[in-house]
Amino acid sequence: MAIGLKNFSCQCEDVKIYKENIVIPLHKVIGIIGPAKSLLLKTLNGQIDYSGSIYYKGQRQSKKDTLLYAETGYVGNDFQYPDFIQTVEEYFCYLWQRTGKTLQTRDKKMKEALKIVGLTPEYFKRNITGLSFSEKKLVQLAGCMLLNPSIILLDNVLVGFDKLVQKRLAKLFKLLIEKYHKTVIIGTSDSDYIYQYTDYCIILTDEKVSQGETQKVFEDVSFLIKHNIDVPEIVCFTYLVREKKHIKLGYHKDVRDLMKDIYKHVDLKIKE
Repeated sequence: MAIGLKNFSCQCEDVKIYKENIVIPLHKVIGIIGPAKSLLLKTLNGQIDYSGSIYYKGQRQSKKDTLLYAETGYVGNDFQYPDFIQTVEEYFCYLWQRTGKTLQTRDKKMKEALKIVGLTPEYFKRNITGLSFSEKKLVQLAGCMLLNPSIILLDNVLVGFDKLVQKRLAKLFKLLIEKYHKTVIIGTSDSDYIYQYTDYCIILTDEKVSQGETQKVFEDVSFLIKHNIDVPEIVCFTYLVREKKHIKLGYHKDVRDLMKDIYKHVDLKIKE
């Protein structure tokens, strides 16, 4: 199962995607990188018009009333909420009301949503304007969890988080895939994060789309360099060793596997 985009085009200001065929597999952590990453996420959320066709669950989607839009949850760059809302609790109650669900399980689900992103119930009384940038991002993400979408769209959500929080979020995304069969789509410029923590990657450039299993996509270092995409540090190391030292190390996501590969080649040199 996948989201299929055929002969797909969309544009916002000077950023565009033009007549591309893109496949987004379901029930995986997907990474999107490149200038048009936000454009694609907003289009999948129904915020931007497009030409071409989008297929979801075997059905071509209409541009106004689609199953895809109904099953997506979006966390964007800006934290947008009505002016009458002040506290986190009021924001969550507002979101719950939009779901049309009964009040019977609301409080329990609200606490669970906070807990899953690492926040305590004390945050319910916090004023949103008094939250830090990273706290606002976590509250947005918790609000998305509260709505329980099948497809979670995260636009630059990693900005403002240190490596420890980023790693914790990666574990959360993996849990959402494995236990709850969600699809998590992350748009970011952090190629190291995309390489380390996603299963499938889509690189959007002005000329061409590269897509596929994350490790395979990032092994094409020449493509990344040509299109000004940051090369992940661990990939860059292997690439330079291959180019400068002519030692054919394998590409690895885990630095421990890379070290084993290095030691293997060192042993071979000693034996020679």
